[in-house]
Amino acid sequence: MAKIGKNLDDLLDGNRAQILRYLVQNNGCSRVEIAKTIGLKQASITKIVRSLINAEVIQETGFTEGLKGRRSIGLSFNYTKYRIIGMKLSWQGLKTCLFDLQGNRYEKVINYTTEYLTAKNIAGVIEKMADNIRELQSKCPDVIAAGVALPGPFHRDTGTLLLHTELADRFYPIKEALCKKVPLPIFFEHDAAAGALAYWWFKTNCNTRQTLLHLLVSEGVGGGVVSNGQIFSGCHGLSTELGHIIIDYKGKKCVCGARGCLDAYCRSIALETRAGELLAKFPKSTLSNAEHITIRAIFEALQSGDELAVYLIHEAGQYLGYGLVSLIPIFDPDIVVISDIITHGGQTLMKGINHILDTKLSSYYNKPKIILMDPAEDLVLLGAAAIAIDGILARPTEHLIRTGPSCKSMSQS
Repeated sequence: MAKIGKNLDDLLDGNRAQILRYLVQNNGCSRVEIAKTIGLKQASITKIVRSLINAEVIQETGFTEGLKGRRSIGLSFNYTKYRIIGMKLSWQGLKTCLFDLQGNRYEKVINYTTEYLTAKNIAGVIEKMADNIRELQSKCPDVIAAGVALPGPFHRDTGTLLLHTELADRFYPIKEALCKKVPLPIFFEHDAAAGALAYWWFKTNCNTRQTLLHLLVSEGVGGGVVSNGQIFSGCHGLSTELGHIIIDYKGKKCVCGARGCLDAYCRSIALETRAGELLAKFPKSTLSNAEHITIRAIFEALQSGDELAVYLIHEAGQYLGYGLVSLIPIFDPDIVVISDIITHGGQTLMKGINHILDTKLSSYYNKPKIILMDPAEDLVLLGAAAIAIDGILARPTEHLIRTGPSCKSMSQS
């Protein structure tokens, strides 16, 4: 049974967390505004704010117009003091970068390409992750945490990642393995869920009234949901593997063993395979000259108006539309964000999505705003930073009430 009681230290930490979250979302607000919103007495707010100022976690920013036109002293989070590390682990590579707590990127992204991630090579990848963290720590002593975004299936409760072995798939304790190598708070999350949190945190101004659904479409199809400012993780921490909702129960076989999963139609390798199947219908396609059709070649052909590429990406958009028709009644999102490789499909992809939503979505539900991310923007890498930020703000006494050298001299890339 989980512990539900709170002692005085827990209550103080919880109040600090609420104040910091409100301050991050409402930069420049006054003590009076915080007290009114959170519901604490003015004396309690004053005492907690003083402790945060003394620890250099927050700072006063001068006078601002407060409630009823009265001048008040504004407060701001001390963004110059802290840095966090974001790491994106995919099935075929690792990206690492340094961020501040506003999501600004510092230094260059450290890229590491590996063979397809399996139980055989995971130890080497973890060692590389630890090396990257140590390298960035040596450059910036004020690194206070790291966030790691992982491909699914990822078990949040146990910190384990499902990996393929010669005998059977098994969950590997990646959280335990990395944390043993690096004495730093490290937070782990499913990649698509991390991307959802990044968009909510940095693109919606932390609007807790919004429900956001994120579809990550690249090597596979993943999903993440943020509702009321929290990642939806389910009872056992294995929720929102949205790529494995079934859109055709008699359809293509998926890598998970089921038939008709969204993943089986929209992941990169599925689009490459489908392009090969359609070549006979489009003999004039430039893709017929390719020795091996790659996802990059498909999108290059799309840019030139190639009929096969246009047909293929429009069809992929329709499959995503069918997936959303199933997901919208479950999560009722205000915003649907689609990111990664598939967004190179641009308006052709959007036409396919909108066609299905406009003709198949029940009139009971509102059509959400559909956003295609810029293909150049790595939402998951930013999401890795977001889960670290979210984690340290949830327990500020442990992670922030300390002093140390700042990173003001570091340049933003």
